[in-house]
Amino acid sequence: MNNQRKIALSEIFLTTMAIIAFSFIMGQALPEVSASAYVPTGCCLEDLDGGVCLDMLESDESLCASNLVGTDCSQVESCQQGCCYDSDYGTCTLNSPKSPCEDNGGTWTDSEACSIDECELGCCILGSQAISSTSRECTNLAAEYGFEKEFSTMDASGTCQDYADLAEKGACVSDTGDYSGELDCVFTEKGSCNDEFYKGKLCTDPDLETLCVPSQDTSCIEGEDEVYYLDSCGNQANVYDSSKLDDDDYWTDIIEPSDSCSTPSADCGNCDYISGSICSEANATDYQATYGDYICRDLNCGGPTHGESWCIYDYSVNSIAPVGTRHFVASCLEGEINLEGCADFNQEICIQTTSNSSGNTYARCYTNDWRSCINANGEGDYDDVEESCSKLSQCMMFNDYWGEESVKVTDGTFLAGFNPELLNSEQGAAGDVGAGSNTIIPFCIPKYTPGFQFWNEESSDSAEIGSGGSETETDYICSLASFSCTSRQTRRCTLAGGCGDWRDQENWECNVDGKSDTIKTQDMPQWMASVNERCRALGTCGTNIGLSGEFGFDEGFSLMRLAIDKTGDVIEDLEVEEYILTATYGDHIKSSSGLVALGSLDASDIVAGLDIESSGSVSEEVEGGLIDYEEILGQAPSYNVDKSSAQVAIELGSGLVMTSLMFPSVKSYLAGGFSASGFVSDIAMSDLPGVTATGAESSFNLKGGITTLAVSIVASFMGYQIGSLIAENQDWSPGKQEQFIGFMASATVAVTDLIIALLVPKDPILWFIGAIIAAILAIFTAFDSYEDTQYYILQFNCEGWEAASGGDCQSCGEDARPCSEYRCRSIGANCMYYDDLGDPGTCASISDTWQAIIEPWGDILSEGNVYGSIKDSSFEIFGSEANDEVKSWEQLIWGISTDKEASCKIDTEHTDDYFSMSYDMTAHNRTHHYVTMSQFGESGAILMEEGENELYIRCMNFAGEINEAEFAVQFTLSDEPDLTPPMLSRYDPENNGYLKYGENSTDLYVYMNEPSECRINNGFDSNFDSMETNMSCITSPSLGYNGEWACYTELTSLVNNENTFYIKCLDKPGENESEVDRMLSQTYIYTINQCDEGLEIASLEPQDEEILTNSSGLMTLEVETDGCINGGESYCYYDFGSGDIAFLDTNSTTHEQVFNSLGSGDYEIEVYCIDEAGNEDTAYTNISVTVDQNAPE
Repeated sequence: MNNQRKIALSEIFLTTMAIIAFSFIMGQALPEVSASAYVPTGCCLEDLDGGVCLDMLESDESLCASNLVGTDCSQVESCQQGCCYDSDYGTCTLNSPKSPCEDNGGTWTDSEACSIDECELGCCILGSQAISSTSRECTNLAAEYGFEKEFSTMDASGTCQDYADLAEKGACVSDTGDYSGELDCVFTEKGSCNDEFYKGKLCTDPDLETLCVPSQDTSCIEGEDEVYYLDSCGNQANVYDSSKLDDDDYWTDIIEPSDSCSTPSADCGNCDYISGSICSEANATDYQATYGDYICRDLNCGGPTHGESWCIYDYSVNSIAPVGTRHFVASCLEGEINLEGCADFNQEICIQTTSNSSGNTYARCYTNDWRSCINANGEGDYDDVEESCSKLSQCMMFNDYWGEESVKVTDGTFLAGFNPELLNSEQGAAGDVGAGSNTIIPFCIPKYTPGFQFWNEESSDSAEIGSGGSETETDYICSLASFSCTSRQTRRCTLAGGCGDWRDQENWECNVDGKSDTIKTQDMPQWMASVNERCRALGTCGTNIGLSGEFGFDEGFSLMRLAIDKTGDVIEDLEVEEYILTATYGDHIKSSSGLVALGSLDASDIVAGLDIESSGSVSEEVEGGLIDYEEILGQAPSYNVDKSSAQVAIELGSGLVMTSLMFPSVKSYLAGGFSASGFVSDIAMSDLPGVTATGAESSFNLKGGITTLAVSIVASFMGYQIGSLIAENQDWSPGKQEQFIGFMASATVAVTDLIIALLVPKDPILWFIGAIIAAILAIFTAFDSYEDTQYYILQFNCEGWEAASGGDCQSCGEDARPCSEYRCRSIGANCMYYDDLGDPGTCASISDTWQAIIEPWGDILSEGNVYGSIKDSSFEIFGSEANDEVKSWEQLIWGISTDKEASCKIDTEHTDDYFSMSYDMTAHNRTHHYVTMSQFGESGAILMEEGENELYIRCMNFAGEINEAEFAVQFTLSDEPDLTPPMLSRYDPENNGYLKYGENSTDLYVYMNEPSECRINNGFDSNFDSMETNMSCITSPSLGYNGEWACYTELTSLVNNENTFYIKCLDKPGENESEVDRMLSQTYIYTINQCDEGLEIASLEPQDEEILTNSSGLMTLEVETDGCINGGESYCYYDFGSGDIAFLDTNSTTHEQVFNSLGSGDYEIEVYCIDEAGNEDTAYTNISVTVDQNAPE
């Protein structure tokens, strides 16, 4: 609009300048002189007002800026008049003086009329406008207004009228080119017409005398809201109005929609987007138009309104997502519900909000910031992680999700690995044993479980949205939930009396062999459930279900268990069979998931959306790269090392965790704590027998005492060594070994001293005393209790999920939710995703991916023909069971079926490969394909020729597998002349149909199998030449479509009940009967029944009632109809105010719809019924529903 205004202003400016220039020229006229006397004049080169080259009286010389030149200006060289061309603006000035032109930068020529190339006028086309200009002027105008320069010569009338208003619509009329003298017509814009254009006219204007006539067909027109009539040539006519079908004036000129029918209905197609409707093809549940297949569809979608969107989920978003699930955004646009997936692998989530003003919901996909949740676990211990996690809107603490009571054992203490009061280094440890083995614990988990690639395949760029990474990355992330738990047991023992029972100490819930009564039944199963729940919360990890609702192939985790003593020696490798997830927990995984079964979701089912503010904190965009796994994992966990400890390395978890376990060594000691210094200090030498002050004469001298002590020490050492040797070869605990070694040291001293006392007569008392003391210590050691300790190490390794071994692959994509590779593979390990045929791809079992097997498709084959000589790589088509040639001059339709989805190509020549083949076979569906062949060469058909015809087929299946060897199809077409009469294939309206009550005319189209000339009689039959009415027929062979050529006429003066017409057709239209044999068809009888009554809704129940129903809100709407078609057979629809919905039980004279979830309230229900002829009726009922929610007493 702005361009048109600017162009108009430019035209005004050019016109104004032309007038001024002309006035200036006229202003140069010489002043009047008298013949009776001479008046001196001269040429003023420039006057005081800026005028140039003016003839002036000498008396007026004071008005000139310089002296007058003593001659008239025509004799002055600088004032010679010619053409002044301005190369900057492209303007040309007629009769311009030379000097001023050149002084101002113009180019002057002596052509007063500007007859030079630069000043040649043409038409500058600017959009839909065209103005007269020079070429240079057009260049400037096009650049100024943003058009491509389009400069053309003027039209035949010497104006630019032919180039103006190019967007105007009308009829473009041309000769058909078949020498019939008939005129073809296309409704188009003026700028697209290269023939005779009639602005504002329809092709059906009788004055244009074209082949195009009115029809009942309708269609949507691109860029328009309304439903439009189409003429018999397929051209757009005016807005559909059933009452104007037979109105010649309505089919003559273009009529604006505002001047057409006003209210969209079965009889009016004046849709209006602003008012809430738009043109659309009707489906089975819509109301049907009286004529044509298009209606004004309500922009709303029943419940949702136009433009509204909402979230649809595969599962309950408050739970951990099953593998393969996805978030979707459903939207209502122009009366259709569309479903679009957020990024796959749950890399995006659907968030939803509600408008405060309209109450409408709006949804969109939003980045799933699960990475930030994982990263938060690198902050330190529980409190640090919780502080970081609480700042992230898409993250939560696992204990909050799982529940504090679920992470406690029966005595009320926290399960190992879930205690918020312990440092990470203390989690799962038994004192120093196992301390520091769990440095990173995923206390913070994503609220919306991400998905990861779990199959072994080269990964895509994992920094891209919708990527599931790689299997290696999945294993890294899952391993963050691995956990090592150390349990400790102790007991009291004596060498003489044996041992008591083991008693559980730390982390006994990890030890299935513990002594507590609740370990196997409650505590250990609860710990196993908790560590798996945390494992699967990280993503595609642990034990979980897939999209099919079945668990994966294995547990999704592994276990290793060892029993060790306090020195770190492995007592034994223990079995882990009893560490299982209970059936109750398995049921929880399934029931809490809220998984929507494959094939069960209708996109119109609205699922509540997430209540997440769009401004939620996102600390890391998806494009920000992968998690730094090395930083998260840090150092491999290890047990604390004591300087005086023995060391043992235990490898746990298939190389995932290498843990060094350090334990206190045995403190060797001499029996009873004997030492030389202790003995001397505790017993005064003077108190020993035989020791005197001088000691010289005593039988118990100092030398003897020292000898006894030295022998005892040696004996004690020997006993220690013997005891150690014996203990090391026994399957004893470290405590028993230590106690036994002490016993052996004391006993050896006692025995040694006793033997010496008996065998050596000198100083025997001293040796007896040593033996007695040693014996007492030995006895004490034998009966003294000691503590025995053992540890159980349990390593839980969280691993990537694996799909079940088999599943129903074809269930992926069976409902409104599209399939994807992630979804497909989650169903079963046998499933693969193939998108070689385009999106959506196909999910199929690997065993189904061989190249397609091709077989002839019997149901599609044209009548009278058969398949034969069927082989693995070819078949033939015969005209009959007797192997005749295929009849000529008849359309041949044949096809193939494939055992799997495929696209197929065909050619009449051998080709090198699939992609070189010339024609696509028409796909009835992805497993049935056909071709139409004809001798006429019409659109949509492959040309067949007399004699042998060979065709070659290749198919590419859904997996991209191609039949490289061509599949051959052969038939022989007879060379007989066309002696087959034309055949009528179908009518529109259908034969034996009904005409709406009150109407007495209709358009009739018949479709022939070859170009034909047809005639019709009303009420009687006759020979062809005597028939009353010539039908308008498409006679050009190339204008047929898919083997059909249409003929049209208007049936008028129809009467009530049955109207019978007789139709005959000749083939080879336009041919001279004396030169060719023209074949006459049989007589086709067409009957149309005019309704003698309309359609009536005879009853509607319930009618204006108050209904008390049970807690299910049950109510049945019942309708009976009466009318001319089979006693009132019709389709009925109900409307609660948001659009028509078809009755579930309809297309009869009785119609029923059950409502099983009506809430309490008042309802106004509109019921609309329509029959085949377009008769319709509407009724209303008001009901008040009260739902009884009280239980019976």
